[in-house]
Amino acid sequence: MIASPLIGYFLAFVFMKVLYAYQKNSKKNERLFGHLQIGSASIIALSHGINDAQKSMGLITLGLFASKLVTTQSIPLWVILACAITMGLGTASGGVRIIKTVGFSITKLQTMQGFAAEMSASCVILSASFLGMPISSTHMIVGSVTGVGAAKGMHSVSWGIMKKLSVAWALTLPGSALIASLFTVLLEWFLPKL
Repeated sequence: MIASPLIGYFLAFVFMKVLYAYQKNSKKNERLFGHLQIGSASIIALSHGINDAQKSMGLITLGLFASKLVTTQSIPLWVILACAITMGLGTASGGVRIIKTVGFSITKLQTMQGFAAEMSASCVILSASFLGMPISSTHMIVGSVTGVGAAKGMHSVSWGIMKKLSVAWALTLPGSALIASLFTVLLEWFLPKL
């Protein structure tokens, strides 16, 4: 999870440099990459679902299995549907804010850059998914967007936004662990009294 945004950054940086090297007619490229970006957006959506939904389904099924509510390790259909619906609703409700930050605040994206960022992130996410390695799709796309911005020039990236995102990422895992530990202690304290 730590290395994946860096891998996405470097892959997107190199991919964008290759695209810049072969760029000829910018108006023609704008239309071409506008069409290509429909495909790359579809691939990033697929990779997001493949990677992120699996983590939620696995945790829910683990909890059900540990509490003996299911007897096999296979994921129940209702868990799959619940995770798919929840991810869809979550993306629809909170996605606009994330899109504004990733698409406009880190660097100014044009269609060619959007295509390069989405394809680079998708390659890493899908590779990790097929290898059974959980990573964050959001971290990946942020790393890739930063990479395509840096390919244009380091001044093209809002490093202040990246600093804030990095601090939030660094605090997420220990913060989640602390909250989970607190709830565990509270539940162990209250449950015997019930």
